[in-house]
Amino acid sequence: MKLMLALITLLYSLTASAQKVILKFCPPALIDVVGFPTIQAGLEARLSSRWSWYNEVGVKYFEPRQPDTSFVGSGGFKAKTELRYYLNHKRGSHRPIKPMDGKYLAANVFYTYNSFNTQINYLTGNNNTESKTDCFGVRKTAWGANLVFGWQKSFSRRVFVDLYGGAGIRLRYVRDTHKEYDPDKDILIKSIDLNVRSIQDEVDSKDGFSVAPNLTLGVRLCYRW
Repeated sequence: MKLMLALITLLYSLTASAQKVILKFCPPALIDVVGFPTIQAGLEARLSSRWSWYNEVGVKYFEPRQPDTSFVGSGGFKAKTELRYYLNHKRGSHRPIKPMDGKYLAANVFYTYNSFNTQINYLTGNNNTESKTDCFGVRKTAWGANLVFGWQKSFSRRVFVDLYGGAGIRLRYVRDTHKEYDPDKDILIKSIDLNVRSIQDEVDSKDGFSVAPNLTLGVRLCYRW
């Protein structure tokens, strides 16, 4: 945790020292139901006419799951660093180059930590016919990387919007505490229709390491100074 905070501080100090900087805020992160809701912002620094470096952090401010019993404190954060290459300027073109404006390709790495309490329903007993409810604490850490395609558009000299989407890989490590449910013996009760909560319950109720695909999609509001 201390190492991550030190790294974030270093990234932001290096970014802030660049000649051109864009401050960004991510509104969809406030209502993120797939991960967890955060107040999320970042800084993009110009490295050259085509290259830039973006760093983003988010702090959890709300826990949507509130079971009756609490075993761990609610908290979490996200951190991301991204290298971008802008595509909109053709070789030989006489148009003035607008740094950090237009279509871009990017690669990023990210780290997230989330601590929360949750509740599941499951079947147990000799024939898995007895229904039970289990409340337990979860500490979940994830690392990963994405390839991203985006479009950053300036509406004025200082105001931008940043639209992006991409895919990659996510490495997860889950630690549960005070859990009675045994995934090797019991049967988790899930919704008939596939939904986000059922997927979350299945992941959160299994201790250990797992690998999953990762999708990223969003919009950021931007201000350059």
